Amino acid sequence: MLPLASAVAKMSGQTAAVLGLSDRGRIEVGAAADLVLFDAARVRDAARYDAPVTPAEGILRVYVNGRLAFMPGTEVTEASGKVLCA
Repeated sequence: MLPLASAVAKMSGQTAAVLGLSDRGRIEVGAAADLVLFDAARVRDAARYDAPVTPAEGILRVYVNGRLAFMPGTEVTEASGKVLCA
């Protein structure tokens, strides 16, 4: 399909640029700390027609605005994000 680097760029920096989100989509001082830590050898969509909200496999952590938003087996109760576009 796509090389990993191209897929990551399309899902982060390129998308943020198209949507005009100047503080998103890159890792640098002053940008929002939205990060996904994943195992490239294991990451895959696990959702199916009969189980559409099954989390992807291989996602180890997700940080939104520098705060933990997802970790398998851990309940995160405090929301740290906000709707950026509607």
